[in-house]
Amino acid sequence: LPDKADIQDTIYDSVDEMPIFKGGDYGLRVFLAENVKYPPEAKKNKEQGTVYLKFVVSKDKKVEQVEIMKGASENLNNEALRAVKLIPDFEKPGFKDGKPVNVYYSLPVTFKLQ
Repeated sequence: LPDKADIQDTIYDSVDEMPIFKGGDYGLRVFLAENVKYPPEAKKNKEQGTVYLKFVVSKDKKVEQVEIMKGASENLNNEALRAVKLIPDFEKPGFKDGKPVNVYYSLPVTFKLQ
């Protein structure tokens, strides 16, 4: 049997209820839109693309262990990482079997030049 600590630290891919950000998915998109800055170097090099990130929303509602699953360019990857690490605590954690748990959360950050 796994000991309690292992269960406490398990990170789930799927849960009964996903974590909820203040304002929902829309609120999260607004937060990123306000905080992602197009890197000047990337603009100059006409770099565009989507950076796919994965992070953990802890049972304490914190954003942790941010990592890139599929990147675009170094400039865009670094900016996406920077912005996602700024995400404030979620309003509600994920729940499994009625208990708050750690959950993986995936998020695309798209960079598109006008």
